[in-house]
Amino acid sequence: MIAVMEEKGIDRITVSDLTDKADINRGTFYLHYTDAADMVRQVKEEIWDGLKQRLEKLNPVDYPKYAARNEPYPLVLQVVEYYGEHTDFFRVILGPKGSPFLCSSD
Repeated sequence: MIAVMEEKGIDRITVSDLTDKADINRGTFYLHYTDAADMVRQVKEEIWDGLKQRLEKLNPVDYPKYAARNEPYPLVLQVVEYYGEHTDFFRVILGPKGSPFLCSSD
């Protein structure tokens, strides 16, 4: 999906584009998604939920404790690592062919 989004943009993705790139048949695709927009929506929701879960754990009260010891706050590291794990997604979704509305269905 990311490669197709890079090539065509988020609004121009088709099921054929996705199935060709993934080398699967359309029937397999439709077992999981209703259309290309549904796939994009589900992936965006999954990524957003993962990010929210990590952000909700952050407690600003803990920041000074780690700063005083000159140590990174482990929960911030988890957020940064999450971004790192999903770098391609964030680069494309927030780029010129993506969508600035990460958590919406557009």
